[in-house]
Amino acid sequence: MARTRDLEATKGKTKWAIEAKRMLPSDYRKRELKAGRCLAAQLHELSEALGHSVVVDVIYHHEISEYPIDFLANCVREHLPVHEAKEIQYKDALVVLRSC
Repeated sequence: MARTRDLEATKGKTKWAIEAKRMLPSDYRKRELKAGRCLAAQLHELSEALGHSVVVDVIYHHEISEYPIDFLANCVREHLPVHEAKEIQYKDALVVLRSC
């Protein structure tokens, strides 16, 4: 989804695109950050247990809090060991795996 301006203003032939920014994190951002950390924690535990480090980049197609806590760990487990970069469409996310 393309980003849209929060507000547009014009005066004569001059136009301004106005973006509103929060000074403090929203409750939504706090929940998503917490959910992301939980997903990452499961992946860290898997990496330590298997003794295999991996770099994971994810583009989520839904809110992070909608994914099960073992989402990343399950995806990565299926593709270990990683010897070269892999791009995986896993359920509702694009996951890129790289070795360290």
